[in-house]
Amino acid sequence: MSNTTKKPIANHNDTQTPIGYKRTAIGVIPIDWDVKKLSDCANILMGQSPSSTSYNGNGDGFYLIQGNADIKDRLSSPRIWTNDPTKLCKEGDILMSVRAPVGTISKSKHTACIGRGICSIKSKEKINQEFLYNFLLSFESQWKSLEQGSTFTAVNSNDIMNLQLPIPSIAEQQKIAEILSTWDEAISNCKNTINTLKLRNKGLSQQLLTGKKRLSGFSEKWEIKKIKDFSLEISSKNKGDEDLIVLSCTKYNGLVPSLEYFGRKIYSDNLKTYKIVKKNTFAYATNHIEEGSIGYQNKYESALISPMYTVFKTDENINDDFLFKVLKSNTYIQEYQKRMEGSIDRRGGLRWQEFSKIKVSVPSYEEQTAIALALETADQELKSYETKLEALQLQKKGLMQQLLTGKIRVNVK
Repeated sequence: MSNTTKKPIANHNDTQTPIGYKRTAIGVIPIDWDVKKLSDCANILMGQSPSSTSYNGNGDGFYLIQGNADIKDRLSSPRIWTNDPTKLCKEGDILMSVRAPVGTISKSKHTACIGRGICSIKSKEKINQEFLYNFLLSFESQWKSLEQGSTFTAVNSNDIMNLQLPIPSIAEQQKIAEILSTWDEAISNCKNTINTLKLRNKGLSQQLLTGKKRLSGFSEKWEIKKIKDFSLEISSKNKGDEDLIVLSCTKYNGLVPSLEYFGRKIYSDNLKTYKIVKKNTFAYATNHIEEGSIGYQNKYESALISPMYTVFKTDENINDDFLFKVLKSNTYIQEYQKRMEGSIDRRGGLRWQEFSKIKVSVPSYEEQTAIALALETADQELKSYETKLEALQLQKKGLMQQLLTGKIRVNVK
């Protein structure tokens, strides 16, 4: 990086201080940097909720920001407004959640009322707001060690005000902020692309899986079939107590190794009653399918799943990738919900007898395959941008660790 330089180190012995650096209460920093309290660097305003009688949902007055759900701009629905604000933040102010989970950092996008659990931070003279924002972002995960309380954990206002920061000259702060803003812009552009692709993929899925949009070369009429017309329930138990991997079905990730996903054993010691789910078979959580908990097993030759799941296999006329996308669509999740709500024995869930009656519009096998391929291609494009976003975020995190501690110096001339 042309506008940064790395300072020489005297030697690799941890007891030695690098040339041009000094030891402080917060670690080794450049000799020309200072250590200051956050209260010396910024004006800090602790939130206070207004009277509940002043709340409204019609957009009158000031929007109320409260709790960690709002801090990252996941606004509550319906939004809460107040005609009698107590504490106001302004556009561009740094917002921090001071109640569990603490330390979450964001920026205010407008003038708003900040309630309890939120504090607003605005840099003082000779402190660059973007530099301060990035430092507080880098400190997010460390606030947890300062949490207090048993029922509702929070960070004490004194801990916030007394937080010590390494502060370079205003010129170096500005340069550091400029460098990090390059990554911020790239991250923002990548997020926007991801959101655009998600909307595109959702619309493409809805159109292709229902036949509203046809791929080139296909014009045959689709057939309406019940799932039982092309599928068979499988109820093989692990009577031989085979040592097979145990799977769980998740809402978003489908079938996953249980131990790996949950980080602990949540299944029974006795696996003889567990169902065998062979490769190229479906499984769904009988009692929770209305949440979208259905998966397709295409990784292991054989695996195990709880007896509380329903397992089934399709015949040779069905492309499983096509069917899986159909069964995971919002239309079918709503169908599961309706059937479970109408069930006489709600706790029995959606058993095969009822599930297998669900109707599916089925094109030719060739068109199923083409649709599945088109949707998979679209998904892969989205995943490539999600991977790119993770890389950019890791790059920025690493750069912050170097620049905000002075391990890498920037050229300000």
